[in-house]
Amino acid sequence: MTLALFPALAQAQSAPPRRVVAPPPPPPPRPTLPGLLTGLPSVNDATWDETAVRKVLQIFAYGGLARDSQITTWANMRPADAIRQMLTLGTTNNLLSPSEGTSFGDGTLTGVSAFLSGASSPIPDTDYRADFEQDAYNGSNFTWMYAATLRGLNPFRQKMGLFETNYHLAVHRRNLSSEQLFAYYDRVLSALAASSANGYETVMTTAALSAAVARQYGHDNARFNRSTGECYCNEDFAREYHQLFFGILALNEPDYHENTTIKNTAKALTDMNLYHTGLTPGTDPEPWAGQEVQYQSDQHPAGTLDILHNANSGTNAQQRFVNQAAAQINHPESLDTLPVMIVQVLADDNLSNAKKAALRQAWRSMARKDILLFLQAYAISTLFHDPLRVKYLNSFDRHLNIANKTALNNNEQYAEWPRTRWLNDFDQQRPFEPMHEVFGGQTGEETSKSAYLFQSNYDNATENGGRNTGYTLTRHGLTLTRNWASVVPATNGTYSVRSVAEWLWQRYVSDGRKNLGPLERAHLYALLATGNDLAYAYSTANPDRVITATDLTTDAALAAAVNGYAAGLMNLNSNVTADRTEANRRVGQAINFILATPFMLVQEGR
Repeated sequence: MTLALFPALAQAQSAPPRRVVAPPPPPPPRPTLPGLLTGLPSVNDATWDETAVRKVLQIFAYGGLARDSQITTWANMRPADAIRQMLTLGTTNNLLSPSEGTSFGDGTLTGVSAFLSGASSPIPDTDYRADFEQDAYNGSNFTWMYAATLRGLNPFRQKMGLFETNYHLAVHRRNLSSEQLFAYYDRVLSALAASSANGYETVMTTAALSAAVARQYGHDNARFNRSTGECYCNEDFAREYHQLFFGILALNEPDYHENTTIKNTAKALTDMNLYHTGLTPGTDPEPWAGQEVQYQSDQHPAGTLDILHNANSGTNAQQRFVNQAAAQINHPESLDTLPVMIVQVLADDNLSNAKKAALRQAWRSMARKDILLFLQAYAISTLFHDPLRVKYLNSFDRHLNIANKTALNNNEQYAEWPRTRWLNDFDQQRPFEPMHEVFGGQTGEETSKSAYLFQSNYDNATENGGRNTGYTLTRHGLTLTRNWASVVPATNGTYSVRSVAEWLWQRYVSDGRKNLGPLERAHLYALLATGNDLAYAYSTANPDRVITATDLTTDAALAAAVNGYAAGLMNLNSNVTADRTEANRRVGQAINFILATPFMLVQEGR
């Protein structure tokens, strides 16, 4: 070997010696921050960035409706401070979902239904307002989907409402009157909003004592004969109260659980009469449809009942279930099961034993079980932002995320309100119709294994993709002009193809552009720069050519064309209407491309 083969090294050898200054040592890694709960350490400030914020919003708030500036503000805050603003359980959260000046009644599902179906409804076509009425066939479904997508309401509250009433404390609207369903949802959410002060067990107690659950499980007519000791009752909800509500199977003592706990729980569920609000119990002509419950004592057992080795007391069902709640929430099986179930359904389909142990530790550390604090602590934790976390998105997650990212204001939601309904119909999923009945709705894992749902997502982004390319929306009596320049960030007043593509990817996929690879970029650049797909844009003579990632590195002319597309400017703010219309149409095409990718079906950690 000679130095001639290494000119730079030969030059260094012949040059006069220089003083070598050692580079400064790298800064120590930022420490993990203390978390909000024991066992759930917070990510550090370096990890808590805009991508982290968007991941939280995508999982817990259907993407949220916060402005980009607010997302940046949260990313620049300490995680614990930011999450307290992001995830709240009130009917409104003006940072997460800025108001446009409309008051949706009292913000409950009943209130939103009355507003959208009333005389002052913003729904432009009066013929469609009736679809939101409480007793309309799809009144609960349509109203809930709007409550989760309208600016001025709280999408995290609605996400938790669907979780509780369609997964954890599930009922099915087929078995209920509309009054029972609306009352159930609103009262469960009211209890959930107050549970930080009252304990999470009050949510389960509210559900257990509801007319909806009594009707769903058929114990609204259960009676106990004090003279004979016979219980004319069923054990359906008695069993599911322990198993589904609290995660208690009592596997270590099955005989006692089956023959004592469940039978006594069934006795506790007796002498409940249903009636409608405003009517006197016993005078209601249709008590089976009533949303109110009268808890009586005449046909209810006296004395204590042995339930989970707890001497349960009370003179009626209401007193007994209120008194039983503490024993339920603090049962060892419940302490192990509930925190894991909550996180599995909402955020992680790949929980390791170590993560489960951490979740249980955090849950046990709370003397009063506070699900809001638990989820806030989890959302900023190293568990949620772990690279191995995987959450497959169910149909509601996917469609409502898309709706919240695509409609730029409430008027656009009003103009296109049937869209989300149609998409859920294509996926054969509707709110309050859980596919597993009381065992819960469609899971993300089920969507990930369904060829039909994969095809449905692809077809909706391609064959039905015109919904996103429409620059002018004319629906049901309302005509609007979509203006992407109102939200896409500009650089010195211009919109480069490259920056628009990166912004759209982050808006919809929220992965820090991790999966925005060369091939994805090439397709997006072509659509945004030319309005045509990559093959057609590059060669009209060969529009069916399949372009691969390898082609981008071996075909110099193709690479040059892609670079040219990326450097182009878009006319999003042009004074010429036709140019502006075309630019907005191309943004819609780019959105459709993103929606067709598999990255819209799953969220990874960091």
